[in-house]
Amino acid sequence: MKLRLLPILAASFLLPLAALAEAALLKLVPAGTEFCLSADLSRLPSNLKPGTGEGQLLAERVKLLEARSGLKAEECSRLLWVSGGRSIRGLLLKTTVTPEEHRKRIGSAEGFSERMVEGKKVFTLSGDVPDSPMALCHLEPGVLLVTEECYLVPFLNGMGKGTCKAATPAGNPPAWCFFDSSAAFGKDKKKKVDPAALVFGGTKQIVGRFDPQTGEAWKLAAVADCRDDASAAMFQQMVGTYLMMGSAFIFMNEPQLGSDLMKTVKFRKDGNQVHAELNVDEALAARLAEFLKSEAERRVIPGDPVPDDLRGRTTAR
Repeated sequence: MKLRLLPILAASFLLPLAALAEAALLKLVPAGTEFCLSADLSRLPSNLKPGTGEGQLLAERVKLLEARSGLKAEECSRLLWVSGGRSIRGLLLKTTVTPEEHRKRIGSAEGFSERMVEGKKVFTLSGDVPDSPMALCHLEPGVLLVTEECYLVPFLNGMGKGTCKAATPAGNPPAWCFFDSSAAFGKDKKKKVDPAALVFGGTKQIVGRFDPQTGEAWKLAAVADCRDDASAAMFQQMVGTYLMMGSAFIFMNEPQLGSDLMKTVKFRKDGNQVHAELNVDEALAARLAEFLKSEAERRVIPGDPVPDDLRGRTTAR
């Protein structure tokens, strides 16, 4: 009996601690943020971690980020991606790497520079992408901001101004997202004709969550708060239509897989809210992983080999 109580007791302590770690990132979200994506990397299922299952698709990007930033994936426990308009972009990371250790790792890298920006010490790395230098800023102990240099000042200036509407969903899922659609497609904004506005214009906000199930199975759930009952009915209809169209395009080479996936999608309208769920069992998860892997391999175009007698040469002009 005591052994059975241990997981319950552990969860009762660890989940609040995880929520506190996330709160440390949320308080730094700048004003003007419209979208947040949060993930507790330590709690993601194995088939979604880099290098395994669906995570194979992320492996190369993770390696590139590690190479450019001087960090390792295992040194980061939580991430929070935020964006808004054309000026807010940034990745907040909960990490164990100190600014001093970080500088030792990247201080001798090509294109490294160090300066103060808005009272914060910033490391900049241009390397082989001088048009898009990476800015790294330790905002406070254990929290690192990773962004492009052009987004750095708007991000720093927006911190602590305004209230972030995003909040950890009930139950503290390992991954969730928040979309402030009223801010992105508000009536006071003069936008060109935007297909996304036609879909999301009648919503106020959308919260999505990822919940692991037994084994490698998982569930996605989302709740859209709409402006009124009519907007909710229209949103449910349009999202269902676009999902069917998107599925037919994505799974054109595996139509049965797309059909089986769409059968797991359920919609429910409740007043001004629209609820959506996608339940993927272990068998379907394995088929999706294999499909995504094969698609990634199919789309890779290998570069032309460089002849041995031309390697290391430079062309004089």
